[in-house]
Amino acid sequence: MQQTPMRKSGQRLGFVLASTHTGSSNGLWASIADAAVEAGSALYVFPGGRLNSLSEFEHLRNSVFKLANSKNLDGLISWGSSLCGTESVENVSRFHSIFQPLPLVTIAMKIPGSPNIGFDAYLGMKALVHHCIHVHQAQRIAFIRGPVNHASAQERYQAYLDGLQECGIALDEQLAAPPSPWNEGEGALRQLCENRQLLPGRDFDTLLCASDMLMFTAAKLLQKWGYRIPEDIRIAGFNDSPESRFLSAAGTTVRVPFADMGRSAFDMLRQLVKGRTVPDKLEPATLIVRNSCGCGYRKEILSGGQKPLDREELCSWAIERFSLDAQHVQAWLEPLVGALYQGIEDHTQELFSSLLFRVLQRYFERDTDATAFQDTMARLEQLSDLPTQYRQEMVDLCWSMAVDAQARIGNIRTYENLRRSNILNSFKCDLLRAWNRNAIPRILHTHLPLLGIQQAFLVMAENEGYSRYVGGYTEAGMTEGENELFPSLNLLPDEIATVCRAGVYLVQPLFIENQVLGHLVTMISDRDGSLHEELRSSISSALKGVLLFEETVHAKEVAEKAEIAKMRFFSTMGDGLKEPLAVILDKMNQLDGMIRDQGDLSRPLGRAIEAVRDEMELQLEKTSLLFDYTLAQAGELELESKLFAFAPILASITSRWQFTSVVPPRLPLLQGDEGRILQMMELVSAYTHRKYPGKTVLTVQVEPEGIRCRLTSPASLKADAEGNQRLLLAHNIVLLHQGMFLIAEHEIELFLPLPNLGGLAPMHGRSTPRRLLLITSDAGTVPIEAKNLAQRFRLELSPVITERLLKDQADVADGTVIFWDADVAGFDQFLAMKLLLQHGRLFRVPVVCYGQDLTGPTLGEAVTVRIRTKHAGPIVFWGPSISDFPLLCDIEGRFAVDSYDRFRRLLEECKPSVVLLDTVDQDRIAFIRNQAKLSLVPIVLLVDRLPAEEAMGVLCAIPQVVVCHASVAAGPEFSMRLRDIAGGGDVLPSHTGALVKRSLWYLEHHAASQVSRWKLADSVNVSEDYLTRVFHKELGMSPWEYLNRYRIQLACDLLVRTNLSLSEISGRTGFQDQAYFCRVFKKLKGCTPSALRNA
Repeated sequence: MQQTPMRKSGQRLGFVLASTHTGSSNGLWASIADAAVEAGSALYVFPGGRLNSLSEFEHLRNSVFKLANSKNLDGLISWGSSLCGTESVENVSRFHSIFQPLPLVTIAMKIPGSPNIGFDAYLGMKALVHHCIHVHQAQRIAFIRGPVNHASAQERYQAYLDGLQECGIALDEQLAAPPSPWNEGEGALRQLCENRQLLPGRDFDTLLCASDMLMFTAAKLLQKWGYRIPEDIRIAGFNDSPESRFLSAAGTTVRVPFADMGRSAFDMLRQLVKGRTVPDKLEPATLIVRNSCGCGYRKEILSGGQKPLDREELCSWAIERFSLDAQHVQAWLEPLVGALYQGIEDHTQELFSSLLFRVLQRYFERDTDATAFQDTMARLEQLSDLPTQYRQEMVDLCWSMAVDAQARIGNIRTYENLRRSNILNSFKCDLLRAWNRNAIPRILHTHLPLLGIQQAFLVMAENEGYSRYVGGYTEAGMTEGENELFPSLNLLPDEIATVCRAGVYLVQPLFIENQVLGHLVTMISDRDGSLHEELRSSISSALKGVLLFEETVHAKEVAEKAEIAKMRFFSTMGDGLKEPLAVILDKMNQLDGMIRDQGDLSRPLGRAIEAVRDEMELQLEKTSLLFDYTLAQAGELELESKLFAFAPILASITSRWQFTSVVPPRLPLLQGDEGRILQMMELVSAYTHRKYPGKTVLTVQVEPEGIRCRLTSPASLKADAEGNQRLLLAHNIVLLHQGMFLIAEHEIELFLPLPNLGGLAPMHGRSTPRRLLLITSDAGTVPIEAKNLAQRFRLELSPVITERLLKDQADVADGTVIFWDADVAGFDQFLAMKLLLQHGRLFRVPVVCYGQDLTGPTLGEAVTVRIRTKHAGPIVFWGPSISDFPLLCDIEGRFAVDSYDRFRRLLEECKPSVVLLDTVDQDRIAFIRNQAKLSLVPIVLLVDRLPAEEAMGVLCAIPQVVVCHASVAAGPEFSMRLRDIAGGGDVLPSHTGALVKRSLWYLEHHAASQVSRWKLADSVNVSEDYLTRVFHKELGMSPWEYLNRYRIQLACDLLVRTNLSLSEISGRTGFQDQAYFCRVFKKLKGCTPSALRNA
């Protein structure tokens, strides 16, 4: 097997967080990135938003979290607390299970079994409360709280309460705002001032905020109202993020040592990856006094009567204040202080000035906060071992050089911002002109290297299981492998992933308008999160425009095909419909004459009627054939793709047409529309039989990539083949299955490709098969079919032992074809096939699979369902009948209960995997949720009708609930979905599941009328493609499959209860015409509508 992606770059470590461009995230992720560069590791940063947050479609950012897995990484850091806000701490903690089995270090959120590095928010906030009370005599302190689902926010609020109590100030609950999101300081302040009628300066003299972001937005509103800070109202925050420095008066805050925590977390992870035991760490949070609390410049130092300092004490203070390590002390601090004191003897400032300028330049480049510099100047003025005049000259020199350094850095940044702005504008203009998705990687290559982005790779979401690599570039130029499909759990295709090396990679989600588009991977050298967020947004917008353009082009192509098909249809109507009708009319005329002229009419009349019947049957066949051919030409022929056995079809054909057959004893499974393949074989067989009855020979051969069938006849098969509608339709059916269809003089040959694990179309341009991978539990046991296949096609037979594969997937050699006998496979082999499904290359190779009991849309899904069924817990039917779900009969744990007492007794014995109810009973749902072991167990509601629209909001808000109409639930699609849920399959988050539930409500109330894709999507305010994806994930079928099943059940009720005609019933149930209604009815119910009514 190929090398595991990105191994060449050493350790591949990841960092999961909500954002890289807001609040305290800037300093934290930058410190981890710098540590990774110093260590020579590859760091992948996943800014995936807060979990399930609906604000500005933030939940769509969550799509990148699934990429932080053991396929792409060797270890992971998670800033767990940043993911809170919407979800509870418990849910966020549970969410981290998706990262198993990666070594995991968390920041500010303890996860059982993983080391955590945190900070003491409680003591830090309490120090701020004490400062405001003792230094500024604050008596009425208001507090703006953080999110209720954030552990550190609650610690800060508790510190506020305890700080007031310790200082003897009674709590006024009116002064504490309700919990707010981190960016809603303005809204929280309005709650205090507008809703509670509190006046700043009168009803509260100080406003403390749980974060600097809250402080910043609240301060902007205060200034908008005309209040001065700190003259009219004092304000302070927490975190020491950049927002604290953007106020008119520099913000007093509590500093969380995020940079130190980031470096420590990175070191902890490296130790954990090496297998060492790593303990938790707790860092202090330090009060940073600036001006917004009422303190003037250096007031906290000078008013305290600080004692004089000497040289040694100054160095000790600087080491602690700036967190200097030994290297920085030796390189910068000691030379600078030495030059300061050397100047007394040399009577010159030259050496000190030179060193000071370089130090100031580095400091202000890294940190725009002048507080530390101000503190340093205050300490410099306290030096007692420097002459007074010299000391003052040095202080004045430092201030002057600091101003010069800041001005110089400001000019450089202004120039850099202008340059970057020009690059971004040019980049956006080129994106606006992109009309093809493949043009975007070239635009990235043109502009992004100018911003220091050395590599970039664009990936688009194809479906739940697969992603598509659109393109990208490296330092060597554009990459190859455009439009390659690969498993969606992989970050990049294997060939592309191997070029990733040590450095920092940003993995950004691409989304727009409630639709996940894919992700962008960029190798970056800067630490400017805002820049990369702007790039992400621009690329997402461009992709949305490209998709709209592609949809327009596709619609045009469909319209053109339909027009061509229509013309062919009408040009064929004369021959295909009119002539047979004329024959039938002539026969009827003869029958009429016989009735009038003959005496004994029985025998001639019977023959004439039989002739009419034959002609009518032939006409029916021709008409059906004509319509199918027309649909195939327009690309609209319906195919219901699934796994199926080809052997029964061949047996039926051989028996009916009395062919001589040469068919292997066992045949592997195929994937496609079983009914259409049978139709195709019937059409070809009928043609060859008509040419030379009884002399056709059917030969079937299993090949490494498919099954080849040859029908040979002594008669010439090619003479009348051109234009034959039967053969044309058969040809189209084979092509729709990605096969091959050839007609020779005495032979018709057709080739049907074998399925692959991904259920995808076979790859074109593949090299000749050279190796046969045999999935087995015993290398000494080789099936005869595998031996014959390997010998006939000269394949290298490579047994793959499942035990070894399960331990280390990387040990599997590269292969072209997989051989697997599922009929004799143990559970270990199913697990092995699941691994191959997730493999970067093998998921698309042909699989020679023998398995009578395997069922499902694709081979990969059939394997997944078998595995999940193995692990399925008990299914509890509380209302619905077990007998209504015959497709679940092989699941052992199925229990029916009819009361609360029986349900309680059942819980004492086991924990259900899913609970089925037959009504929207809020009391019963609450009872289930209140059971400790069932707090997250999925509940499936099988209802006849959904509640009223105003009650739907309550239903949609309940997590882990799936709703389905009872009339649809017993079908195979939803039964398979129930298996999936019972085996641990995911249920959509409540906000996404709400889209499906609201769309069901729309379908229920509009089933009798025409329902279009865009109307349904518009009813829930999402795109058509996104709704189709989430609908299928929740219910196991598309909205249109669901609607057909629902409508057919409505029709069944009308057939039984009324005497309405079929035409009236089809109209009342939303079908466009009676013929289509009858076809759908027979397909879903197995009988005609008339047969059901008569029964």
